[in-house]
Amino acid sequence: MSDSPSRRKMPSWLPQLLGYALSIGCLLWVLHGYRFNDLMPAILSLDWRWVSVAILADLAVYVAHGWRWNTLLAPVVRLRLWRTVQAIFIGLFANEVLPLRAGELIRCYLLAHWSDLRLSLSFASAAVERLIDGVWMLLACKRDSQGPHHPGADPGRAHRPERRRPVLDGVQQAPGSGRNQ
Repeated sequence: MSDSPSRRKMPSWLPQLLGYALSIGCLLWVLHGYRFNDLMPAILSLDWRWVSVAILADLAVYVAHGWRWNTLLAPVVRLRLWRTVQAIFIGLFANEVLPLRAGELIRCYLLAHWSDLRLSLSFASAAVERLIDGVWMLLACKRDSQGPHHPGADPGRAHRPERRRPVLDGVQQAPGSGRNQ
């Protein structure tokens, strides 16, 4: 039998070049029709101290997210914080360009690929994270529905019907709950 013809290898720089070309194309598409002469005065009017605070706060949130994910997985596998944060950021960027929050799946895959972790465990830990987020959200909504929480607030006004949050009325007064009957 004859040897199969040798396959031509793709140059290592080509995928990176294609990625840059795609990024530039997307930027041109998004910024089509934008008046760039309005951009420079807007940038110059920024208070860069607040921009720096916002950037640091954003980074801190995702480092805390990575720490939380590491803590959740600590009984099973020891992960490096930087790798976890890296997977989270890659997932966030993927969520910006892919539909249906596919970045959540990508971050789980990357963490499993980079470490000695089963993919199913990575997915399960992400699901537990979302459940924990949901509990915190419900607790925050419950606290918010209690009324104002600042010095000088009139505590009697918090429970008047006109002061209730309309979003929570459906949660607190669900059909069959007996509150409106």
